[in-house]
Amino acid sequence: MCDVLRLCEWSGGIAFKDMSRSEEKIRQEMRLISKLQYYQTLEKETVRSSQRENKYDDGMYRLKKLIKYLKKLDIVDNPPRPRSTAQQRMHKAFTCASLKKIVGPDLPKYLEEAFTLCEMVELRSDVIVLFPRRHGKTEGTARFVAVYLLTQPGASISVFSTGIRTARKMLLKIVEILMKLHESVTESPAQFETHNKEEIGVYGFHGKVSKCFSYPSKVQIDVFSTGQGGSIICLGVRVCVCVCVFFFLYV
Repeated sequence: MCDVLRLCEWSGGIAFKDMSRSEEKIRQEMRLISKLQYYQTLEKETVRSSQRENKYDDGMYRLKKLIKYLKKLDIVDNPPRPRSTAQQRMHKAFTCASLKKIVGPDLPKYLEEAFTLCEMVELRSDVIVLFPRRHGKTEGTARFVAVYLLTQPGASISVFSTGIRTARKMLLKIVEILMKLHESVTESPAQFETHNKEEIGVYGFHGKVSKCFSYPSKVQIDVFSTGQGGSIICLGVRVCVCVCVFFFLYV
């Protein structure tokens, strides 16, 4: 009498199992197959992660991703909440001010292409933006910071607001936006190394940790040096009842 055969999956192929053998031996073989499949999947994910990190070593690639995901945020929400014209201009100016950090030492070589992508004609490291009240200052800044964290490996951003409550609200807004964007792009939740009232450390699309600090500040602009090379400083300053100033400084 013919042996009863069992059909099962094995590494993407087909294997026949003889049911005349002991059930214990079959279970052992199935466990080995499961482990094999697990390590094969892990190896593939490691290769993909390595390829992704290698791409983010290219400054122009990081710049294109920053611009792409700023635009993607316009359609992430349901219903979509596109940026205003003023917010788009603010993001272009912020991006242009950060080109030295984003592109790195290859910037002179790609300067013309970078200007075309940013739609700017001059390289400046300082940006002052004047907005009336309720015109998207917090939303626009939070969007840029969130996308910057997810696309720039090892980024360090400090945001100074006009009070403790405002600083915490800003950090919560940044976290909310980057979680939406991360889930929209990768279909998985964002992973945090650090997450408290003043600081977040998030694993970006590049696989490395980028950090954001949100602090309360005084209602004035001071000239100072942080001593942290390569950091980005955002100052939110209220100068009167209806007008606010955002000062964006590349150090």
